[in-house]
Amino acid sequence: TCIATDMEESEDGIKLMLESDESICIKDYGYYVLSEVDCDLDREQMINSYRRLFSELSRIGKVTVNSLMS
Repeated sequence: TCIATDMEESEDGIKLMLESDESICIKDYGYYVLSEVDCDLDREQMINSYRRLFSELSRIGKVTVNSLMS
C-alpha cells in the first residue's frame, strides 16, 4: 500500500509525503476545487478538502496512485 505520512503547502502547491520516502506534488490545486479563493476561509476549506482526499488516497495501493497520475 501507499501511505501518506505528511502534507505540506507551499507556493509551488501541495506536497504529499509517502511512507516510501517519495512525494507527490499537486500544482495549481486551487483550479480543481475553487475557481477563485476569495478569502482565507475559502482557502482553508480547500486545503481541508485536499487533506481528506489525501487521507483517502493513502488507503489505496501505489500502482493505483501511479495509474491515476498518468
